[in-house]
Amino acid sequence: MSQPKAIGDSPASMGIRVAAAALVIVALVILLGASIAGGAWSDGQAPFPFVWRDVAIAYALCALPLAWLLAALIQRFAPPAMLIAMALVVVVLSVLPFLDAVQALLADAVADAYLGFALRNTVGFGLMFSASLAVMAALGRRESMVTTSVRRGVFAVSVAAFALVLCPAIYVNARCRNDLGRLDGLVDQLRLDQALVLAKNVATLDSELMLRGKPLPTVVASLEKAIHELEEQVAPPLAADATDAARMERARQLAMLGQTASAIDVLRPMQDAEADNLRGAIYAARSEWDDGLAAYERAKIGYEARPASDARLAGLTRATTGVAFCHRRAGRYAEAEAAYQELLGIAPTADTHFLLAQFYDDAQQAKKAHFHARRAMEFAPKRYRERGEALIGKMSVFQFGCLRVFAAGGARP
Repeated sequence: MSQPKAIGDSPASMGIRVAAAALVIVALVILLGASIAGGAWSDGQAPFPFVWRDVAIAYALCALPLAWLLAALIQRFAPPAMLIAMALVVVVLSVLPFLDAVQALLADAVADAYLGFALRNTVGFGLMFSASLAVMAALGRRESMVTTSVRRGVFAVSVAAFALVLCPAIYVNARCRNDLGRLDGLVDQLRLDQALVLAKNVATLDSELMLRGKPLPTVVASLEKAIHELEEQVAPPLAADATDAARMERARQLAMLGQTASAIDVLRPMQDAEADNLRGAIYAARSEWDDGLAAYERAKIGYEARPASDARLAGLTRATTGVAFCHRRAGRYAEAEAAYQELLGIAPTADTHFLLAQFYDDAQQAKKAHFHARRAMEFAPKRYRERGEALIGKMSVFQFGCLRVFAAGGARP
């Protein structure tokens, strides 16, 4: 006995369904493509409210299971034309937050961490749901696509909903904690332009986070004020007969604003250790590690030739730190370790110990990282207790050698 023919199984109707589903996908690609063409997805970034591309991907992937299950359920009761109509509506609603006018309206709402989380979940789910509806419409009505029992279906939907809510929250929290460490480093290095961008991005994802005891919105306001003051200071042109001190100050100000090419031009007539230290910092900020290393090594040689003084010690410390940093970022870990150990002999301070802790953490040497983090916390508990404990906690969770962290409490490298 032949089975009844499923609705919409003729070649003509299937072609219509596929074309309509393709229309939804094309609409989605065009709308997202407009955002991509505008540069909102460049350099690892993503448009509001996701901030970072990896965050957008995390929300989308976590929304896919629930979106697919619900689309499959709806497919059992709705004809393909209705699925296409629903998909088009959801596409339009999902990409609305990417529009500048809508972002302005939602900015205050997203300042609340919970509302921002809800909005990102909604947008991610909407994009995946619309795509799932389009695919279901193209496949046609297949009763066999959802054949599980009601109990199993409810369980599957519950698990998918749980993943939609929990997984992105864990990922964003980890991402923000890592970005807070980067932000702290940028503030230390007075790279105010980059610090401001990062602070705004992290505050968009979680405005309740703190940096050095201050809420992120307060940090953003302070950075904006400092940058505005610097811009006023560099507005007048530098005099042709400016002194070396004036040139150094102007170059620092330009570097803090991210105007590194102009800062290097200002330093061009100067050939001394102080200028080389600043050149090294500027090249390092531009991730030009070899040029930065060369400048720092020249500065190191210049300071080593000077008689003992506080200025010599401070300059030599900066130059040696720069040499170690450039080697580390260039992946030359043996040379970086030698430079950090030399730095420890020059300046056995809490700052140096914490730099070594970060280096050994990066090099996956948990025992040494733990030792130097503890030393930094002992020398400067107010400055490094929280950061040291965070570093040790991160190692105990993520490092391959994490089992050795707990046994390293009283160990020596």
